[in-house]
Amino acid sequence: MGQTEIIKRYLRNREDVQLEPTGLPFITISRQAGAGGHMLARKILRLMDKQLDEEWAKGWEMFDHQLCLLVAQDPKLKSSFESLLAEEYRPESFVMLSEMIAGESRQHISNKKVFEIIRILAMLGKVVVVGRAASFITRDLGTGIHVRLVAPEPHRIRNMREFLYDDDASARAGVRKQDRDRARLVHDYFNADISDPLNYDATWNTAQISLDDIAAAIVQMLARKAKSKRP
Repeated sequence: MGQTEIIKRYLRNREDVQLEPTGLPFITISRQAGAGGHMLARKILRLMDKQLDEEWAKGWEMFDHQLCLLVAQDPKLKSSFESLLAEEYRPESFVMLSEMIAGESRQHISNKKVFEIIRILAMLGKVVVVGRAASFITRDLGTGIHVRLVAPEPHRIRNMREFLYDDDASARAGVRKQDRDRARLVHDYFNADISDPLNYDATWNTAQISLDDIAAAIVQMLARKAKSKRP
């Protein structure tokens, strides 16, 4: 049973699924908007497919869009797939006002559910989790490789315009909003600085180092970690 099916089963009825840390490795990718997090994750998985003779390389999955779908499908949360995918985050003061008026914050409930699922995925292992403060949620598990991608803003704006926006002004605004929302979430929930390199095992500038080279380096890190766990 793959990681996605285990999570779906767990969300349907928690009592049916026994979850214990497997000790298997996992990867978290933190990134500045437009630095190439999703593309890197796909390249890592393609490299894994070339090493299926190794047990540690089998059965890996990527989670970001899938994670958003899992959360958005929960009718109790009332969170849209689009808002989850965009990683929209309102300031804490706005959330507190919402809680005073409505008695609860949908954003807070959704975030807690996302954090819970990420924690479970990391416990299962063999997952690449893109964004969602995953490195902070899973830091204590000890089996993860936590990386961050950065790049100069003009480079990231060009990337975002190519895939999402019609002009530079819209791309620039989108990049800055995503970076701001991600930094606020990490600060509000974990009292941490998302840009601090000490929060990660490695930080790469994707304007200077190719995603292919970064993916190869991460797979090598995985191989060493997997071999160090062997009896």
